[in-house]
Amino acid sequence: MKNKKGFVFIETIIMIVVLAVSLLAIYNAYSNSVSNEKKHLMYDDASYIYRTYYLLDYLLDNSNIMTVRNKSYNNYIKIGYDVNGLFSESAPDTEKHKEELSFIFGDFHIGRVYIVTSNMIKSTSAFNDLNDKKLVKYIKSIELPDADKHYYLVVEYNERYDAVNGVIGCVQQSAFCESYFSSLEITDDMSRSS
Repeated sequence: MKNKKGFVFIETIIMIVVLAVSLLAIYNAYSNSVSNEKKHLMYDDASYIYRTYYLLDYLLDNSNIMTVRNKSYNNYIKIGYDVNGLFSESAPDTEKHKEELSFIFGDFHIGRVYIVTSNMIKSTSAFNDLNDKKLVKYIKSIELPDADKHYYLVVEYNERYDAVNGVIGCVQQSAFCESYFSSLEITDDMSRSS
């Protein structure tokens, strides 16, 4: 009768290797799904899309956003309540609209707003002067249609969670402040008469 102890030992080693490889594959798949979920929460969450839509709707109703948009073909434009040309200086409600937009920025915890084009998103060097890697990464992740000339309103929200007050806005990015991003396309058929 032959000794089968060596064969059992090799079988045990093979089973350990197979189990280790399987566990590594499961861990890798789990960590990828967790990181994708974190990215999903940071990018285009439903509540941020709603806020972005509200901001865009306000800008379409009360500002010259389409004129400003058309100036942004070769360069991104940072939008704020003091942007040159966003509000008509001759209109009687200009100061009121600037104040309302300032309140929207504060209430929605908006950090920055940009108008970017699809050509800029495709370009590798269009955002070299922006120091925020998270913002550039988000802009590069925007899914583009086949056509060339598309404009996007990109909004960064700065918020942190407080155990007492819930979600609160952050004035500046800090260790406890997170940036969330959302974007909407600005199309020609959105133009409204003022």
